[in-house]
Amino acid sequence: MLELTIYLEATAPDKNIYRAYHIAAGPDIFGDWVVELTYGRIGKKGRRKVRVLAGELETQQYVRQCLKRRESAVKRLGTGYQVKAANAGGLAWMQAENISLTKQPPALAGGCLVRD
Repeated sequence: MLELTIYLEATAPDKNIYRAYHIAAGPDIFGDWVVELTYGRIGKKGRRKVRVLAGELETQQYVRQCLKRRESAVKRLGTGYQVKAANAGGLAWMQAENISLTKQPPALAGGCLVRD
């Protein structure tokens, strides 16, 4: 069962930038923590990376590192990532870690966020 799920997009039609980034993290049935990253151009297959980590603290550090990199997209790409969807665990974790992307997501409805 996944504990944290966050979906981000960076779009700038004038620069032909259409990027998606999805991160999911949670424990597996063996007690290890799994982080799955999926990223690439919106509408394309993209790339997928899976990393198995020993504990929750190590997982939090890795997820923090990945999201901090997305925060710097404005400098690198010329446009920032926006939260498009996240579960309650993902939003709470981002707020607790003080991770802010270009736009803050709207309030949760029924424990799940979905933006259009």
